[in-house]
Amino acid sequence: MKNTNLDDLEYITKLFFELFNIPLFIFDHQGTLLFQVPNQNIESPFYTQKNSWLYEVHSEKKQPDMPAFFQSPYLENYFSISLPTNGLRDGFLIAGPVLNMKLSDEAIISMENDFYQMAKRQEIKIYYLSLPVIKKIDFIHMSCALYYMIYGKKVDIAEVFGKQNLEETNEVKIEEPIVQISEKRQNEKATINTLTEKKLFSLIKAGKKDELLQTLTTQYDMESGQLSKRSYIRNMKNLAIAGITLATRAAVEGGLNEIIAYNLSDSLIQNLEELNDLKSVGEFTGKSLLKFAELVENKKKHKYSKPVSTCQSYIFANLYKEITLSQLAKLVGMNASYLSVLFKKEVGFSISEFIHREKVEEAKNLMTFTNHSISEISTILNFHDQSHFTRVFKKIAGMTPKQFYIKKIGQ
Repeated sequence: MKNTNLDDLEYITKLFFELFNIPLFIFDHQGTLLFQVPNQNIESPFYTQKNSWLYEVHSEKKQPDMPAFFQSPYLENYFSISLPTNGLRDGFLIAGPVLNMKLSDEAIISMENDFYQMAKRQEIKIYYLSLPVIKKIDFIHMSCALYYMIYGKKVDIAEVFGKQNLEETNEVKIEEPIVQISEKRQNEKATINTLTEKKLFSLIKAGKKDELLQTLTTQYDMESGQLSKRSYIRNMKNLAIAGITLATRAAVEGGLNEIIAYNLSDSLIQNLEELNDLKSVGEFTGKSLLKFAELVENKKKHKYSKPVSTCQSYIFANLYKEITLSQLAKLVGMNASYLSVLFKKEVGFSISEFIHREKVEEAKNLMTFTNHSISEISTILNFHDQSHFTRVFKKIAGMTPKQFYIKKIGQ
């Protein structure tokens, strides 16, 4: 263990802040704040005595041998590192707060509605917009880096990640399910829903899109389970995620390429999490299941050669990146001109048009189910500029992105 004094820690924390823009605080063993960087932070509107709260949480999660993680009731994320050094007598360091994902305007409004009695709405909005947004796994890597800077000791990142997930799991109270199962068995509707769900996923596996659409329209009821007691919309999202997961497996069993299926699943769930009203969640869930059935249907209809199938899989998996003919040719080990001819012969249109068609379909989904602007969608789908996006969209969809958006709003 390195003999790190307060001067060393100040240097390390300043350097860490310059690298990652994450606030850091050093406390002694009694919870007295000794040093912080930056000197002035936007204070949380939720606490009257923030330092005492951090001290209490650190005491509960104290882990001398690795960083410890915790989240406040207000979605703020922190990690702490114990500092049993000669200079600090069992002090500790806290890094944070950060958010693990960017909050949408709707999410911030929801937080304002939940906590407006504790703070002014404008203060809440300003505070959330000021927080750094760091992915969970990146935050874990940063904690291990800081731990090494302080102790000169390597930490197993997988162990840290596993420890955090185990703590989160242990904090969740698992209720005895027997009573709930008994009640559901007495409910005839639960049996009907189970049979309908089996039919849904068998239709996806068979690639029968039209029959699936009819079943969704006439028989399927999303309220077939309760996966959240505190929030109705969270319950609907959880049911949708479960449905997408099962649809992914059914599609793979039906012959859909695993890369396509699982990348589509990830994309759908990410987009689902951005929705904030029940109507959109319901519509999005149905459309997601139909998408899997459509892909299986297309796979069964068209038996493409291995090079063409590989190219399609790569395109689906990298839809948000720039994709070139030379990349695809290198991927399948073929001459670019020959691959281009082969792809058009089997699929019916060129590689570039296939890419554009898939990107336009994805753009439609983003406009229908997320809050991304047309300009943002153009950028994240890697079009050269918005005018290029508009030209491609109109050529394939028969209308401009703006016209499509207005049409959707009017439905």
